[in-house]
Amino acid sequence: MNTSARSTIVTVTAIWTLVLAIFNLCISLPVLGLGALTGSLGQIASQSGEELTAEQQAAIAAVGGVGGALVTVVGVLFLLIAIALLIDAVGLFQSKPWSWMLTVVLYGIYVVLTVIGWLANNGFNVLSLIFVVISVAIIYLFWTNAEVKRNLGKE
Repeated sequence: MNTSARSTIVTVTAIWTLVLAIFNLCISLPVLGLGALTGSLGQIASQSGEELTAEQQAAIAAVGGVGGALVTVVGVLFLLIAIALLIDAVGLFQSKPWSWMLTVVLYGIYVVLTVIGWLANNGFNVLSLIFVVISVAIIYLFWTNAEVKRNLGKE
């Protein structure tokens, strides 16, 4: 497909997706570092010079092991999301046909996970609501707009 004929909707979505990819990458790296730090909490506590009871040492080791693993998994998930968004943004910039479905799926997953997060946390914040509205608008436009479908080879 000729990229000079790329629709404005596809271009804006590609830019937005690239921004989200960079944002997720910027989140993933510190979270991965925090996971490594939390995982070594037991060693740090034992080298602090303070006398700890066996119970305290066991508690710190348990928190470090479980907390470090959970934080690391979250960091890896953010990294995988960043990679998927980056691939999607490149596909949209190049008007690749597969980027249409990847965009719909990624933003659909985002909406579902955000709503689950709202329900699990008994509330939501304005920023996540704005992101959900943008995501739903992208899904709607990609699903219904003939120009987007034509540009990405779906018609």
